[in-house]
Amino acid sequence: MDPKAYIGTFTGRKVTVFNPKPSDIVIEDIAASLSKVCRFTGHCSRFYSVAEHSVYVSRIVPPEDAKWGLLHDATEAYLGDLVRPIKRQPEMAFYRTAENNFQKCIAQVFGLTPEIPDSVIKADNNLLLTELVQLMKNVDIKNPSVAGYEILDINLMTLPPYEAEQFFLDRYAELFA
Repeated sequence: MDPKAYIGTFTGRKVTVFNPKPSDIVIEDIAASLSKVCRFTGHCSRFYSVAEHSVYVSRIVPPEDAKWGLLHDATEAYLGDLVRPIKRQPEMAFYRTAENNFQKCIAQVFGLTPEIPDSVIKADNNLLLTELVQLMKNVDIKNPSVAGYEILDINLMTLPPYEAEQFFLDRYAELFA
């Protein structure tokens, strides 16, 4: 791995992907990027961003976990959204390490606990099943990969990127004011 490998961000920063620093992390980059990243690698019936998904997670969890709910996928602003079946492969350990390094920086910058709370993980999983039912074709809700998840009573708006970015930033302002 090249320790100097970097990506350019929306705000013009050069962020090293294998050694991020807290000074690299800003909400504007996170919101801009996540608003343009489509869930399910773009295979859903309508555009549905990670930014919009993150706002919903922040609203589902208990208030004390809402900040982590909003930022639980913030690493994807820097590393992209890698589908679970690939991310969980043993050969992807280097990716999970990079993701953990970004998560630590994000937690530090935004004053969060080092680990994502269990309530956020549960909400993320339940919302995943809800999204599958509303946005994907031929969903098998009896598939073992979604066993134990619940379909939530929520209607996804599926905002275009510019609206999803503002939706995310508005929720950020509400939580971090």
